[in-house]
Amino acid sequence: MSTRSDRIAIVGSPNCGKSSLFNRLTGLSQKVANYPGVTVEKKDGVCVLPSGRKIQVVDLPGTYSLAPRSPDEEIVRDVLEARPGAADSADLVVAVVDATNLERQLYLALQILATGRPSILVLNLMDAAEAQGLSIDVEGLSRILGVPVLALSAKTGRGVHRLRLALDASTANGNGNGNGNGSVALHGGANGNGNGHGAPARNATPGDAPVARAVHGDGHGAPAPTEALALALDPARGYRTVEEIVRRVVRDRPRPDALRARLDRVLTHRVLGPVLFVVLMAAVFQSIYAWATPAMDLLDKGFQGLASLIRLGVPDGPIRSLLVDGVIAGAGTVASFLPQLAILFFFIALMEDTGYMARAAFLMDRVMGSVGLPGRAFLPLLSSFACAIPGIMATRTIENRNDRFATILIAPFMSCSARLPVYALLIGAFIPDLHFGILSLRGLTLLSLYLFGILAALAVAWVAKRTVLRGPRPLYVMEMPPYRVPTIRSVAITIWTRCLLFLQKAGTVIVAVSIVLWFLASYPTGHPETRALRAQAVAAAASGNAAEASRLHGLASGSALRHSFAGMMGRAIEPAIRPLGFDWKIGVGLISSIAAREVMVSTMATMYNLGGDRDASTSLRATLPRVADATTGRPLYNTLTAVSLMVFFALAFQCMSTVAVVRRETESWRWPLFMLFFMNAMAFVASLLVFQGGRLLGLG
Repeated sequence: MSTRSDRIAIVGSPNCGKSSLFNRLTGLSQKVANYPGVTVEKKDGVCVLPSGRKIQVVDLPGTYSLAPRSPDEEIVRDVLEARPGAADSADLVVAVVDATNLERQLYLALQILATGRPSILVLNLMDAAEAQGLSIDVEGLSRILGVPVLALSAKTGRGVHRLRLALDASTANGNGNGNGNGSVALHGGANGNGNGHGAPARNATPGDAPVARAVHGDGHGAPAPTEALALALDPARGYRTVEEIVRRVVRDRPRPDALRARLDRVLTHRVLGPVLFVVLMAAVFQSIYAWATPAMDLLDKGFQGLASLIRLGVPDGPIRSLLVDGVIAGAGTVASFLPQLAILFFFIALMEDTGYMARAAFLMDRVMGSVGLPGRAFLPLLSSFACAIPGIMATRTIENRNDRFATILIAPFMSCSARLPVYALLIGAFIPDLHFGILSLRGLTLLSLYLFGILAALAVAWVAKRTVLRGPRPLYVMEMPPYRVPTIRSVAITIWTRCLLFLQKAGTVIVAVSIVLWFLASYPTGHPETRALRAQAVAAAASGNAAEASRLHGLASGSALRHSFAGMMGRAIEPAIRPLGFDWKIGVGLISSIAAREVMVSTMATMYNLGGDRDASTSLRATLPRVADATTGRPLYNTLTAVSLMVFFALAFQCMSTVAVVRRETESWRWPLFMLFFMNAMAFVASLLVFQGGRLLGLG
């Protein structure tokens, strides 16, 4: 039976494969990517050992040193330096090192060993090292360091079972108790095939200093008890030691990677690099429409068929209306945009796993610097395209407080996946399906919205770094990962986890909001105008005038919606949003989207279902262009209205979950409240300029 003492911490430099190893050990699907800075907080899981015992495994953020310079590195220090028995203490440390990059990453391993905690050193990415022609004396490295050293590949799973055996031996009988004195029942190192042998390996303690003895040699007894710690904490001595260790254990140097050099010359070129990046993004957004439409139409028909079945099986009344007009119309309409999200996540996963994202960060370093931000800010902003919440949390990798806050300030400007259903609805409904060679107007419109958000973010950052968050631009040193062939498993995990999060939101937040909205849009009932219209409809039907009866039923539904609680709220704010081209129904959508941006889509679906403007066989994309103004008979919405609304959504700060995360990361209400006011005011002004400017030009 496992006890609290069996807690393993996985520690290593960024992009060394910690999260991949964590997934292999625990069977979880923690996000991994071929660029640094993915893990920014502790991730916990449970590993079942060969003996059947269970141990806790924690994946810590990547760090280059145990001397923290940023909040994520403080997490590593806090776990490794916690007193025995503390809630977050680590009883055994698995130090992960990229086998292709020993010179840079072994210094951190020395620091870990100097803490005195029982440790196992893992040489990850051995398959990549061998492909480069690199040969490492694993047993010799184990003898020098005085700890077990295992060679494996977390990507393929090779050698992971041997690590499980080592963890089983290390934590058996209470040896992994963090006192630094328990021997590890594993002998020597392990070669690439997992067959280790040699002298028994002991854990390093400050009193042992096996590194100092093995490398420098003493011949006259052990060094002073503090020598190993001083060796690890003195960079000059530490890196000289690393050089000597590498010289002794690396038998064959890797061959120069000519292909990588040629690719880098093109992809990171000052001119070609940015051009290729924009072309790639254009192809991605074009694919989102070209590939997703058939699947979206299929999902639309599926939800419409489900609604028809409910109409046949459930009697007319509030329950049927709730299911059809509330839940299915709301959550179902949002869920139909899942194929577009899956395609976006597919391309993001490919760019992450191949190593291209790191090259994109290198290209953006010059852009980031022009507005006063460090290049490191690009990766949190990149994460924000999926969701601003992990993007804001990823700013923990930024050392300078002002730079971190400036990045938090602009992260919500990145067009997150929650905006995509809104963009897709409006583009599909109002932007003509025109093609320019392989590009389409719809794909270019979507690309322009993403670029618009980026430009707005850079402008805000430029102002912030010269006013409230001024400060010098720090030097940014980034480790460029090698190019790697993505695995089907890694890409599939990325798509699955992100789509699952979206569906979970559709199944919880969006369903809940849809139910609340259905109630607000359905009650109170019995307004005199509504009753009169329904009486007229009944009379028309009795006289055999079916067309007039249908028209009057539609007017009655619209009247009921207009006089509902939701209609009252929408009409209350309509005077303020009318200059933007929005009516009161869009106003209700703006209010409801405070819960989550994509709720805007479900709100419009529910409003038009209850309002009698949408029939069972018509998608919301097809309905919106046909909605007519009750007074003039002209289309209520047009392309200018859609562009104005998309501009508003590109800039507005609406997600309450993001507000909460900003509050937590800045430890103040001042910043989230400022962002709420500033970003929404900015969205209002930009939308006003677009709509009124378009009308002056005769576009609306």
